[in-house]
Amino acid sequence: MPRSLKSAISVGAVLVAAFAAGGCRHVSDNASVVVPGASPRLNDAELENRAQALAEFSAGVVEQSREDNGAALERFVRSLEKDPGNEPLALEVARRFMARQQPARAYDVLKRSAALPNASSQAKVMLGMAAIQTGRVDEAADIYGGLIAAEPEQLGHYAMLSQIRLQQKQAAEAMRVAEQATRQKSDTPAAWLDFAALFGRLAQADPSLRDPALAKARECLGKVEAAEPKEVVVLRRLAEGYLAIGEQERAERLLVDLAGKSGADPQVAGRLAEIYLRTGRLDEARRQFQELERSNPANPVPHYFLGIIALEQRDFVQARRSLERAILLNPDGEAAYADLAAAQLSAGKAEDAIATVEKARGRFGPEFRREFLAALAHSNLKQFDQAGQCFGAAEKFARERAPQLLDHRFYYQVGSMLERAGRFDEAVAALEQSLNLKPDFDESLNHLGYMWAERGLNLQLAHDMIQRAVKAEPENPAYLDSLGWVLFQMKRPAEALPWLEKAVKLLPEPDETVLDHLGDVLAALGKQEEAREVWRKALAIEPNDAIRKKLEARP
Repeated sequence: MPRSLKSAISVGAVLVAAFAAGGCRHVSDNASVVVPGASPRLNDAELENRAQALAEFSAGVVEQSREDNGAALERFVRSLEKDPGNEPLALEVARRFMARQQPARAYDVLKRSAALPNASSQAKVMLGMAAIQTGRVDEAADIYGGLIAAEPEQLGHYAMLSQIRLQQKQAAEAMRVAEQATRQKSDTPAAWLDFAALFGRLAQADPSLRDPALAKARECLGKVEAAEPKEVVVLRRLAEGYLAIGEQERAERLLVDLAGKSGADPQVAGRLAEIYLRTGRLDEARRQFQELERSNPANPVPHYFLGIIALEQRDFVQARRSLERAILLNPDGEAAYADLAAAQLSAGKAEDAIATVEKARGRFGPEFRREFLAALAHSNLKQFDQAGQCFGAAEKFARERAPQLLDHRFYYQVGSMLERAGRFDEAVAALEQSLNLKPDFDESLNHLGYMWAERGLNLQLAHDMIQRAVKAEPENPAYLDSLGWVLFQMKRPAEALPWLEKAVKLLPEPDETVLDHLGDVLAALGKQEEAREVWRKALAIEPNDAIRKKLEARP
C-alpha cells in the first residue's frame, strides 16, 4: 500500500465512521439511498444533497491526509450543510472549532444539530458549553435545565447549571440546584464524592454560600466515610475532599492510614507533606518529601520543597543542594531561582546569588523577588550602584504588576543601602517612605533615628523614634545601642550608660561600634581607665584610626 494512501486511511478513519453514522449506507437500485431507521426513500433533491455531502467529506479526508487541517475542516462544514442530520460529524467538527478557540463557529454547528428531533444529549451538552463560551449564559441555563429534566440521574448537568447560576449572580439558585442533585438516588461513593466537590466549589465561589455549602460537603463526605470504603482510590479522593473544605485533621488521619496500607504512594506522601507544611510541622514534611524523592529521584518537586524546608530551618548548605537539584531537573521552575538566591545570600555567598539571578533574568526576564535579592547581594558587596539598579528594576516590576510588594520592608532595605552608600538625603527619604507605609515599623524607626543621632540632627525626634523601637524589641542590642547613643548626643551620658551596658551584654559577639559608644560615654562620665579598656577591646575587633587616636590621647 502506498504510504500516502495508508496515511489518508489512518487520519480519516474516525470521520469516515462519523459520516457513515450520519445515514449514507448504500445505494440501491432506482438511484435512491436506503437509510436504516429513517424514511425508506430519498427524493432526487435529497439524494443530490447526500451525494454532495459525501463528496465534500471525501475531499476533507484528502485535505487532512495532506495535513491541511484548516481546509479539511471547511470541507467537513460544507458536508454538514448538505447533510445536517449527520450528528457524529457535527460533534467532531464542533470539537475541532472549540480546540481552535472558535466557539462561535462551534455554536453555529451545534445549534443546528441539537435542534433536530433525535438530537442526542451529547450534542446538547456541547451546545451548552459553546453557549457559555460565546456569552449566551441564559441560553446555556435553559439547555442544562432541559437536560436535567430529561436525564435527572446525570450529575454533571447539575454541576454545570449550578455554575451557570453563579455566573448569573443567582447564588441561592446555584445552591438549590446542587441540593437537588443530592436527592437523586445514588449509593456509590463516587457520586457522593462528586456532590462534595460541587459544594466545595460553591463554598469558594460565593461567601454567602460558604457555611451551608461546606455543611453539605461534610455531609456528603460523611456518607462516604460511613460506608467504610476499602478501595485506595476512593479513600484518596475522600482525603482530598476533606482537604478541599479545610478539614485537615480528618484528611491527615485518612492519609496516614492509607500510607500504612498502600506503602510508598507518591500522591499520599505529597498530600501529607502539604498538610505538614501548612501546619508548620517541617520535620514531618521533610520526611514525606524524602519519601517522594526516593520513589522518584527525577521529580523536581520534592527537591524543591526540601530546599524550602531547609531554608526555613536555616540549613543553607542543604537548601542550596536541594534547590540546585530542583533547577537541574526542571530549568523552567522559575520560583526555585529566587529561593536558591536567598539560600546563597543567607550563607554569605553574595556572588553566587547574583549569578543565580542573572541566570534567571536571562531565562525569564526581571521579577520582583529576584531583583530584590540581587540588590541585597550587591549591597553586601558594597556595589551600591548595581544595588540601586536592581532595587529600581524591582520597583518598576512591582509598580506595573504587583504594587502591594512595595511595602515598608522594601523601602527600609532601599534606605539601608543608600545610607551605606553615603547618600544620606535619599536614605532619609526612603526610610520616611517606609514609615509612611507602617508608622510602627521598628527597624525603620531605629535606623532613621540612629542616622539622625549620628549627625546630631533632630535629636528629640530621633530619641522618640528609637524609644518606640526599643519598646517593640526591648532585648534588641542594636536598638539599645541606638538609644544610648542618642542620649549621649543629647548630653545625657548618665542616662545613656545603662542602655549601652545592656547592649554590650546582649550582643551575641563583641561589636566594635557598640564598644566605641560605651567608651565615649564612660569617658564623658570621667571614667577614663574604664573607657580606655573598652576602646582597647573595640580596637582588637577591627582596626579603627578614630579609636586609636582616643587611646593615644593623654587622659
